[in-house]
Amino acid sequence: MFTEYRPIELGERSVSIPRFWEGLWAQEPGPSKRSREAIEADEIWPALHCRIPARARILDAGCGLGQWVDFLNWKGYPATGLDYSSQTIERNRKACPNAQWVCGTIQEIPFPSAEFDCVISWGIIEHDEAGPQRALREFYRVLAPNGWVFVTVPLDSKWTRRSSQIQFPEAGQRRGFFQHFFTPDELSKLLSEAQFTVEAVMPMCPMPLPVLFPRVYRLAHPLCKWKIEGLCKRIVNPLLRHRKEACAMCLAIARKAASTSRT
Repeated sequence: MFTEYRPIELGERSVSIPRFWEGLWAQEPGPSKRSREAIEADEIWPALHCRIPARARILDAGCGLGQWVDFLNWKGYPATGLDYSSQTIERNRKACPNAQWVCGTIQEIPFPSAEFDCVISWGIIEHDEAGPQRALREFYRVLAPNGWVFVTVPLDSKWTRRSSQIQFPEAGQRRGFFQHFFTPDELSKLLSEAQFTVEAVMPMCPMPLPVLFPRVYRLAHPLCKWKIEGLCKRIVNPLLRHRKEACAMCLAIARKAASTSRT
């Protein structure tokens, strides 16, 4: 496991707080026809779609701007968005009033046990400095028997570590915790310890030119970053799909047992 630290404001301990994400998302688009098309073309969607039955109740734990909640509701799934930023939840309610939006944390999900058939969480559980164990236990609790969990975390590799060190050098800046990186084996073990049956853990999201790309991305205007990411997904990622050492993220697919006494 690798822990990434980033420049931090005086008086703060962690970078990953609601105010940080609210500022990051201020210039980013919410759900739209374009975001639906991007998700439908994403490599995660087929893996989820082939496993989740029609009308399955889905929780997006750490939904951010709600693109996946919007997409899933558009596809006929009653999806709920959970995020710890109240400002972001209010923004989502205005953008997608027909979806359900709830403010809360992934460590204490404000829903009863066995409420959902599937939990998705994209790049969220790694932002708890104490580790993702509490969140994974909550995912297990709110899932119905036979329920699925899909999570992504940053992949721990020599390339992702090098990319992080280029973007956030140690010298000359006060730094605070931002996130953990995990190997596939570490992520699989964490899910197993949370009582999930792990079906697959795989590197994904190829990172083009691991040393050069973070330099260019860091200097890009916020509005240009979306274009850079889109270009990578459409052109670069397919070319590098089988180069596991070049991947930036790790996807895990796991399931809760059909019958269990644990709550």
